[in-house]
Amino acid sequence: MAASSETFGGQATSRTASAAPRRPLPPQLLLLLPTVIVLLALTIYPTIYSFTLSLNTWNMSNRNAVWEFVGLANYAQILQDARFWNAAQVTGTYMVGTIATQLVLGLGIALLLQRQVLAAGLVRTALLLPMMTTPVVVGLIWRFMFNPTQGIVNYLLSLVGISGPNWLGGL
Repeated sequence: MAASSETFGGQATSRTASAAPRRPLPPQLLLLLPTVIVLLALTIYPTIYSFTLSLNTWNMSNRNAVWEFVGLANYAQILQDARFWNAAQVTGTYMVGTIATQLVLGLGIALLLQRQVLAAGLVRTALLLPMMTTPVVVGLIWRFMFNPTQGIVNYLLSLVGISGPNWLGGL
């Protein structure tokens, strides 16, 4: 199917739907591609492998045990087990309880922080302090690890005969 359109110059152009130029992927998507591939490899492969394992039975205490394909028998067996249903009920109860508690507490704290109360600044500080100190502590730990005279990294390198550099320069 050909489409014809007139341009400003008055010339008619013709192009077919199959000959439409393909737009290249935006650079943002190209930059995300390695991460997406790694995440898919780290999630899809283990999921498929676990499902494959679940269709087999084997003795874990015997190193030379051969896998025996049993199909969905493992699933039928677990669905008939009372312990499974008890565990599912306990897990569901715990999940609903914790989500409801967190929702109510979080909403309550947020509403309290919205009000103009006397100690609002103190409460905000108490809530935000752990979030702000964690990166500082992590940075200090890394600095101690890479200390040129007392750091664990240079010590481990010295055990194999390598003189470690001053990793952090003038810090």
